[in-house]
Parts: sequence; structure tokens; C-alpha cells
Amino acid sequence: MLEFIRNHVGGLVGLLIIGALSFVFAVSFGQQSQGWGRGAGDDTAITVDGVEISMATLDYAINMNTNRDLSQDSPEYASLRQQVAKGLVERQLLLNMAKKAGISASTEEAQENVIKGEFYITRPISTIATQLGFQTMYSALTPDRVKAILVKDGHRAMLGSFVDPKGKFDVKTFNNVIRYRLNYKEPDFVEEQRKEIVAQRMRMLLLSGIAVPEREIREKYQRENDTVSLSYIKLAPALYAGNMDGDSKALGKWIEENKDKIKQYYETNKFKYTNVEKTARARHILIKVDEDADEAIQNAARAKADALLAEANAGEDFAKLATENSEDPGSATKGGDLGYNPRGVMVPEFDKVMFALKPGEISDVVKTQFGYHIIKLEDIREGTVSLEDATDEIARKLFQENRGKELVSKTADALFAKLKTGADINELLPGNAKDKAIAAPEDTAEDAEVDEEEATEAPTTEAAGATDIKIPAGLNLMVQSTSPFNKTQALIPGIGKSEELVNAAFALTDEKPAGDKVYVVNDNYFIVQLKERKQPTDEDYKTKKVEIESELLASKVLTWTNDRITSVLDKALKDGKIESIVPIPSSLAKKEEKSPAGTATVTPKKTEKSAN
Repeated sequence: MLEFIRNHVGGLVGLLIIGALSFVFAVSFGQQSQGWGRGAGDDTAITVDGVEISMATLDYAINMNTNRDLSQDSPEYASLRQQVAKGLVERQLLLNMAKKAGISASTEEAQENVIKGEFYITRPISTIATQLGFQTMYSALTPDRVKAILVKDGHRAMLGSFVDPKGKFDVKTFNNVIRYRLNYKEPDFVEEQRKEIVAQRMRMLLLSGIAVPEREIREKYQRENDTVSLSYIKLAPALYAGNMDGDSKALGKWIEENKDKIKQYYETNKFKYTNVEKTARARHILIKVDEDADEAIQNAARAKADALLAEANAGEDFAKLATENSEDPGSATKGGDLGYNPRGVMVPEFDKVMFALKPGEISDVVKTQFGYHIIKLEDIREGTVSLEDATDEIARKLFQENRGKELVSKTADALFAKLKTGADINELLPGNAKDKAIAAPEDTAEDAEVDEEEATEAPTTEAAGATDIKIPAGLNLMVQSTSPFNKTQALIPGIGKSEELVNAAFALTDEKPAGDKVYVVNDNYFIVQLKERKQPTDEDYKTKKVEIESELLASKVLTWTNDRITSVLDKALKDGKIESIVPIPSSLAKKEEKSPAGTATVTPKKTEKSAN
């Protein structure tokens, strides 16, 4: 170490520091170091099993944890002070354990760390464990890296370097930082760093015996590599309802029967109808044409739009014209209805014309980047919207949601019934289902009346003993597949979180591949069938064993260290061995409301210099 100092500390200063190694580091600074970090700081802030920690040390530790000038009245400062106090308590507990274990460190070792620019302040192990837990969610950490963070790196304090551009230790800058930023004395600072070395060595000793048994490695491999993947058909009522036209004879009757539901929705969502900026509700018919299409195609599209405009102006039902002719898939099934939109949502050419119309008026043909539009303004809304004015919009929304759920549920039941006859899931949908549509089976007469407006006949496929499946228009069904998942995953890829379906999936076999029912996950309906089951093998285990062992060891190091140090702290609190002017949180407080061991406090007092 003397050679290190000779190489990094120049001239007389180097000689002084080298000489100080025979006495105390403080001697290198002489009497000038007296006067900082004392006085009122001698009052006791924390007592740990008879060892007293002064106010000066608490303030020093706070300054080591932040470069910011926080108001002492702020919640942020209070939280920081509590965390710092807990860190000092944990350090003292480690020092007490180290003393019994015969672990120590010399002042010279601390001096060398100071010269190298390595500074530490013990932080609560629970805080570091939480941060590491988040890191492990997004990136794999090796056991050695976890140990390094828990033992040393997680406790680093950023004071900067005290080495000048020539590579020499800058004593003057060091003095200024310790005295004026940390409000501490140089010899006391070195002593704090000595304690940190001892705490590090004790943490390392605690970690030294952690290992992962072969049994745990094998069990983890079995859990993660016993996987299943499913083929499924997803039926989404919300998506279907959003594409469904609410203009039917049944809507008026539904409004009469559900006025209370409409009012309740209005009251619950009143914020949507208060201080509303000017918005327009319009329908449109779109005849698509590319901007770079040749003149003949442009003219043909314009001629079709002109013909539809003439029909609309002659009194033809605009919603029906839109459903039958519009080439906008998002609104055609809803009679061209675009809902309420404020200025700026639509493309400028469309927006300008829409807001220039009066309710009930129909525009001339409007050209945009998408093609030719015919716009009919239904309503203008601004300011506070009354329940009466909002009723039609709310009723359509609720009616469509209810109607969509009914039709989707019936369709799901029909698909499931056919699957249970032995059909393959890939045979259930009639051709290109998104282009085919009629009502689901077993509709009532009233249902069929609505369906007639929403659907057209479509061919169906046959399966042994199964009735024809008829898919409602706009449902757009397809067979999809999940990626492989294991029993520990509650979230099924592509489907969602369902413990019930996870358990059901692992009960499926090649002889019995179909699910037992229609599964509902997040309000969506699923028809499922086994796609593939993969089970663990000894050969595969050998290739993955090292990786799994590393993951388990990293996790065990993290959780075991946190549990060990936390339990020591909790016991000391429970046994009354900790007193502090700052509340020291305990994990027991989470388990026992107002637990006596939850915090510890003491009245400050004058103290003798403590030997840690």
C-alpha cells in the first residue's frame, strides 16, 4: 500500500500520509481538521445493542446518500432520513456479528480505499433487494453480479475522485468535500469507511454458504419445460359490437325497457357530457380510389359517388346506402356512422366540410387521400349535453354491447358444439369467415328481425353429426395459436390470464384434444383445442442445467440475504435492542398492525464516543 500512496500522492503530502499510517489517518491533516462534525452532533441519534450512533454520523450518512439540497420539512427528506437510519442500524448489526466472527479491517485499508476513490455507505438490504427484483424482471443477473451488488456495489457513494489530472491525490479538495459537504472530520470519515469494509466482509461471509440442491434445479426444469400450446378461436363482443349497426327496430323498444340503465350510465359518465368542445356526429359513404390511380379509374370512382349522392338527395335511406355501398370497413356495418368527433380528428378536407354542414344536410362529393366521400351531418354537440340529447348515443352503445354479447355467446356455443362432435378446430369456420355472415342458430323471431339487417347468407362447412355454423357479419373469426406456456404461467399468450384455462390445457391429450367448454377470459369467448404438448427429457435437462442453476442461485442469494438481515433487524427491534429518534421500519409491522416491534424511538442524549 505504501507504494500505491507514493505513486498517487505527491511531495510532502505523500510523506505525511505515509507517516500517518503508523498513527491515525487524521494526523496527516493535523489540528486543522478539528471543529467539524462535533458539538450538537455529539447527541445520540440511534442506539443498537448498546452501541451509540451520533447525530453527526446520521447527518453524514444522509449527505453521503444524496447530492441534492432537500428541505428538512419535505416528505422526500423524511423518507431518505428513515432509509439512512435503517442502513446505519443494519451496518451496526453486521459490525456486531463481525466482532463475534473475528472479522475486522484496518485503518490503513480504509485509507487506501479513500485514495483510490472507493466510498461506501450501507443502505437497507430490503431497498437493494427490491431494486434487484425489478432488474431481474428485465435482464438476467448472474449470481456473482447479485453478490457484488448486495455486498459492495449497492452501497457505493458517489463523491467523485480526489485524484488530480496528474494522478496525484488532491488533499485540499478532499478536505473541502469532507468538511463542507459532509460536515464531518477527515479521521472520522476514514473510520466510517473502515466500518464499511467490515460490513462488506460480514455480508460476504453470510453469502458464502448458499448453494442450490440438484433437486431444486430438476424441479424448476420440470415446471418450465412441461409446456402446451393451444389452437383457439377468439370471439370478442366489444370488437363485434363496435362494428355493429344499432339502427334497428329493436333499438327503440330497448330504450323504453332500459331507461334506468341509460340514466345510470349518463350519471356515472357525466364528465363526458360536461364542457364538451364542439363535436360533430356524421355518417359517410366512401368510394375508395388511390391518389395515383389513372384518370379512368378516378372517373369511374367519381361517377359511382355521384350516383350514390343522387340517391341520397332523392330521399334514399343514407344509413342503408352506406351499409350496402361504403368501402370503409370501420363504419359501413354501422350505416356509415363515425360517432362524435372534434375538429382535427378527420383529414382537413373532410373536417372542413363536416363542420360547415347543418344537422340533416348532405354534402357534395368530397375528395380526400382515401377516395370520394359523401357526408351527412347527424348532430352538433357543444357545452353541456343533457340526458335527453345523450340518450340516443348511450342507448346505441349499451344496446350494441348487449346485442354483441348475445350473438357472440350463441356463436361460441355453436362452434363448441361442433368441436365436441370430433371436428378439428381448423374445420369449424365456413370458408373465409370474415367475408361470410348470418345469424347464429336458435335465434328468436325478434333476434332474427335484427339479424336480417346485420347479416347476409354464407355457405357453411359440415362436420360429422354437426349442424351448420352461421357466423354473424363483422365477427371476423380466425384460428390462432398460442406460443408454448407452462403451468406456472397464469397469463396465456394471446388469450390472457386464466388459471382455469391453464389447468384445463394441461388436461388435454391427443385422444381428447378439445376443451370442455367455452372459456371466457377478459369478457372474450374462446374455443380451444390442443395444438402440441411437450414434456421434459433427460437429454434436454443436461443442456439447460447450468443456466437454470445460475438463475436459481442468483434468486436464492437475493432472497436469502434479504431474509437473513431483515430477520436480524426484526429480532433486534422486537427485543428492544434498537432505539432511534427516527422510526426504523420493520417487516413485522406489515404482518401485525401497530406492532410494538414496528418502530423504535429514543430521546437524544449526550454520549461518550462509541467504539464500533
